[in-house]
Amino acid sequence: MSKKGYYETLSFICQKGSAHYAEILDYNLKNTIVQSRATVTLIVRNLAALGLIKRTIIDSRPIRTIYQPIEKGQNC
Repeated sequence: MSKKGYYETLSFICQKGSAHYAEILDYNLKNTIVQSRATVTLIVRNLAALGLIKRTIIDSRPIRTIYQPIEKGQNC
């Protein structure tokens, strides 16, 4: 969690309760937390791998991805 952007991204998701990938991307890029879309993708994947957020894919058109904090990640 000490890498740049991890805490800020987790905090944003916790504040919103759940967030679409596009919202996370906009937040990180507008606030200059990170510089690229690829970095945001790595951050949310790693937060999910650490068990701090849950990734849910909504199978509709267009396909949407929602990220939600789980119990372990809600202490942000």
